[in-house]
Amino acid sequence: MACTPTAISKVTAHRTEDIHWKRVHAALQYEAVGFNMELSRVLELDQRIRAVLLIDKMGEIKAREIREGINLLLSPEELQEFTFGVAIRSAISQKWDNKLGKVRDRIIRRDKIAFFVFYVQGDTLVVAAAADTPLAIADEIASVITQN
Repeated sequence: MACTPTAISKVTAHRTEDIHWKRVHAALQYEAVGFNMELSRVLELDQRIRAVLLIDKMGEIKAREIREGINLLLSPEELQEFTFGVAIRSAISQKWDNKLGKVRDRIIRRDKIAFFVFYVQGDTLVVAAAADTPLAIADEIASVITQN
């Protein structure tokens, strides 16, 4: 299937139904290839952190933790399309790993929200936070990741 907006929409539509049962509760841990972390530990770092998502290489949400009382800015369909885009950008950036070294993290600041993206054991950890969240939170998130 070609990677067109229509193709992405079709893929997104069938994945969206699965998103509800993938909700992760605070006590649940994600474990793979030596990576073991409670997503809630990242959420607890700062009240401005809205959500923590763990996505795989295909953009599938493997685990997520959302701060209680927060309404997501994206619909389930848009969220799946967004995570698919994150996975694509991750794959594209790997082209330069041999010459420039591996990308450890990425910060995306938008008018309404900030994203702190970390690459861990082949998966991607996306931390969504309020737009005014200080960039220094990235070091705190990295510290939590490396402790696990």
